Amino acid sequence: MMPFLILLALTAVALILGIFFDGFSYQDAGDGKWVVLFWTIYNLLVPAMAALACI
Repeated sequence: MMPFLILLALTAVALILGIFFDGFSYQDAGDGKWVVLFWTIYNLLVPAMAALACI
């Protein structure tokens, strides 16, 4: 279960850093940011469900 929790924590930290420190992104990314946000949230759900399956 620990690898899933580590992946979950790293993805959550990356999401928070990406939201609050958006200085590295390009301003003309357009809808690409929404695609990245969708996949990041999806990637939060997958290890969360895997960790729940371990319980």
